[in-house]
Amino acid sequence: MKKNLLILAIFAISKLNAQATLEHTYTSNGTSNEINQSASGFGLIRNFYTQNGVKYYTLNTNTNSIEIFNVNHQLQQQVNFPEEIGNILYITDHLFNNDDLIEILYTNLNDLVLINEQGTILQTFPLRSFAKIFKSDENTFKLCTSRVPFNEFNFDIYSLTGTLSLLQEQLYAQQNLIGFPNPASDKINITNPILNGSKEMIFIFDASGKKVHEQEFLGNGENIIINTVSLSSGVYTYIIKGKTNKFIKQ
Repeated sequence: MKKNLLILAIFAISKLNAQATLEHTYTSNGTSNEINQSASGFGLIRNFYTQNGVKYYTLNTNTNSIEIFNVNHQLQQQVNFPEEIGNILYITDHLFNNDDLIEILYTNLNDLVLINEQGTILQTFPLRSFAKIFKSDENTFKLCTSRVPFNEFNFDIYSLTGTLSLLQEQLYAQQNLIGFPNPASDKINITNPILNGSKEMIFIFDASGKKVHEQEFLGNGENIIINTVSLSSGVYTYIIKGKTNKFIKQ
């Protein structure tokens, strides 16, 4: 009896000390591609940011649609896709154009497709299955689309006419760490994932794991320029605050 009371007391104390409060539970299913991504840690969190704040969404493969909820977890709208989808890559509102309609970039069996919240197809990117958004030297946003076939790697760069709010820009910068041109010859530009004005370090390692370069930069959102003239040809890894990517020196 005393043992049971002790267990109950410990449980009650742990409840009192809990810091996380459940707001809402969503139920969402997904395609096989999304499930495979989730197994490796991607595609698990279904939220996105708009000019008006955070939104959540659930995917329903039975109706081939997503339901979008506001920050208070109230259903805001349902978006129906014109075809069977693979993965949802980006959901924004003002990045691809300046209207107030939500934009969704997703994959189908063969292409990347951009639609708005009304289900209207805005653009198709043929034979592409991956996408990254980054900021250029001119402080404009770019979309890099790619596909990895069996014998070569192809990618395309698109200029985007829209904008992001400061919060959206910070979040995309944190998600994306991209170097270009890649392969590089005399220099490489790396997207800056830090936007709080602090001083940070970038570290570059060769294929053997040896550190070959380190450089301080200011977290102001401007691209980090690395002089690669002195580097030998090969594959290099760069790291900023635990985020990593690779580039090739010609």
